[in-house]
This record gives sequence, structure tokens and C-alpha cells, in this order.
Amino acid sequence: MKTLKLLEVSNNKRHEFTRHETDFYTLLVKLAGETVDLKIECTAEDAVTQYGVKEDSSVIGLNQPVSLEKDGTTISLKLKGQGVHYFHLDMSDESNPLLQVKGEFEDADATGTGMEHFFNSKLPVSLEVGRTWMYIDDILSLGQGSVVELDRLVGEELNVYIGETLVAKAEVVIAKEQFAARLTTIMPVAREMTKNLTLSTGETL
Repeated sequence: MKTLKLLEVSNNKRHEFTRHETDFYTLLVKLAGETVDLKIECTAEDAVTQYGVKEDSSVIGLNQPVSLEKDGTTISLKLKGQGVHYFHLDMSDESNPLLQVKGEFEDADATGTGMEHFFNSKLPVSLEVGRTWMYIDDILSLGQGSVVELDRLVGEELNVYIGETLVAKAEVVIAKEQFAARLTTIMPVAREMTKNLTLSTGETL
């Protein structure tokens, strides 16, 4: 499984993307300054590939989709102020990945921040009851009424995923006559998401 990270070239700081669906990745990160130099790092099977842009299109602005290429020129992103920036990366075609950046600025007006599309979007949230491994012969013998034992004990916390990323542990509760999940533990990988989206323990999903 591959991992995508945003590299801030000036300070060698890396921010990991969250994977959604097949090969779509998103990232929320706080940036400041007039411009910031970036690269995209893809790690798969211990091999690291860096993506940049064509030399004649190295300077990009917000809301401007740009094609990436392997070992391309460093991306110079022009900023409009300090604030949270939303990166959307489409890796469905690795020969022509697409990157787009939008931002919400601390000195922006209350309206028209440029991030409405993000906060009005939906991400897949799933609650995992448990997993197990089975021999193919046992799988083929399954039928109506068969019982499959999982790896989780009764009363044990369940895993909460956003996309394919484990972000929290939770307990099952009933809310408005429907099953729901009350968050009990926020995973370290979700700390940046916790800051920007105010995800916290005790919330019910």
C-alpha cells in the first residue's frame, strides 16, 4: 500500500495525506508566507518517488489544478495569507496525477473563504466490528446460518475509519433509534484532523 506525503522543501517537514476511495487523497495543513516550495512524496514497498511539476509551470496559485510528473520541478505555491489549506490529490492515473489547493485564511472575511466546498463535502465513515482470516475451504462451505467468529471481544472498543484511515476508537450506542458510535479515543494519526475539524472524544457519530 502506498503512502502520499506533502513535503515542505524549506524545512523538510512532511504531512501525510488521507486516502479516500480508490486513489484520491486529501490533506489539511496550515501554511503561511507569500510562497511555499513543495514536493509530493509517494512511498510504496520501501521505494520513494517524488512528484513535481513541469519547469515552465512551477509557480501555481490557489484553485488552479496542476498536473504532476515524476522527478518534476519543485512546486512553488503562491499563498494569499496564513491559514488552513486544503490539498486534493488525484492519483488514479499515476502517469498524470492532478493536484489542486484551496485555502481558508485567518484574515479572510466571514463569507467566501474558499473552503465551503470542503466543509460541505462528505467522506465515508465506517465502524469496524471485527476481522478474521479463514481458509478458502471454510469460506466455500459458508451458508445461511453459518457463524463467523471475529477477532474482537464483546464490549471491546470498535475501530472508526475515515476512508481507509483508522482515526478513532468508539463504543456502540443508540441514538434516535439507530446505531451510533461514541468516540472514546482519538488516534495519533488523526491529531491534525482533530485540530482542524474539532473531532474530539465523547462525540457521537
